Amino acid sequence: MVIENLTGYITDTLNQLSVGGARTTLEPLLIFVIGMVIYSVIIFKLYRFISRRDLFSLIKGGRHTKLKKVAFGLEYVFLFPIIAFVWFFVISVLLSMLSSVLAIGNIFMISMSILATIRITSYIHQDLSSEIAKLIPLALLGVLLLDISTFSTETVFNIVENLPSQGTTLIYYFVFIFVIEIVLKVLLFIGRALSKGGEETKSPRKQKKK
Repeated sequence: MVIENLTGYITDTLNQLSVGGARTTLEPLLIFVIGMVIYSVIIFKLYRFISRRDLFSLIKGGRHTKLKKVAFGLEYVFLFPIIAFVWFFVISVLLSMLSSVLAIGNIFMISMSILATIRITSYIHQDLSSEIAKLIPLALLGVLLLDISTFSTETVFNIVENLPSQGTTLIYYFVFIFVIEIVLKVLLFIGRALSKGGEETKSPRKQKKK
């Protein structure tokens, strides 16, 4: 009896299979998988980049070393604010999706706090900076998996619409993050110079002992 029922169930199930049914079932799954992969790759690239201590690499050696250093400085002056704004905008959108209660001013403040924390910790330990950078994006991914209705294009437009009204505050924020980056770079340069000076003073002593 049990075997007959099982055989009948399997037969009925196989008879219900069709190309149209497979397409109807698998299309949403495929779209969901593609969306998750694209989101994960974009977030991975972004957080790996923003959590690096040296966002731009200085080409060493060769001719025109001074010009390369000037170009390196100009990259930070002009490109860093753009990169900071992009990541700030991304964090703001993600936060607004995670919470509908926070006011736009608080969202911007928290977003800039996260960005500043990422940049400061990148000079302490890159792994720590990476963990902080991917915290909000991964949290949103978890929320989207549980409730896809959380995602809305209106959130992006809402952030864009509120940018002009927060213009003065945002200028202060970006001056703040730029100054922090410059101070950290200067401290890193001083630290490297002192360590090199210490190594140079030690090496002659070692030669004399020999």
